[in-house]
Amino acid sequence: MDVAHDARLAPAMNGATTMAEEATSLRRCGGSARFGIEPHEARPEDFPIQPSQKDGLGRMCTPHWNQYTAGLAREAKARKAASMSDATPAGVDGDAAGGAG
Repeated sequence: MDVAHDARLAPAMNGATTMAEEATSLRRCGGSARFGIEPHEARPEDFPIQPSQKDGLGRMCTPHWNQYTAGLAREAKARKAASMSDATPAGVDGDAAGGAG
């Protein structure tokens, strides 16, 4: 009878161990001050796979990585638009002034 009792308790005891391991196996998401992403703790499953990293996981959780890369793309688009509006075609202005004089 003790064997049957221990067998029934084994899943419950294993579950408690697993929950304790989950609490201690959280990983740090680095965040980004530039985009207002606060560093926090997250489950390892929440991180994208990065084969080039030593542990094989990214430095930010997936939702924050997406937010970060979207912010980078927005900044790049704004820089490109600003450089396009600042750059006037020199040939057009120069040719018109050269032909008139």
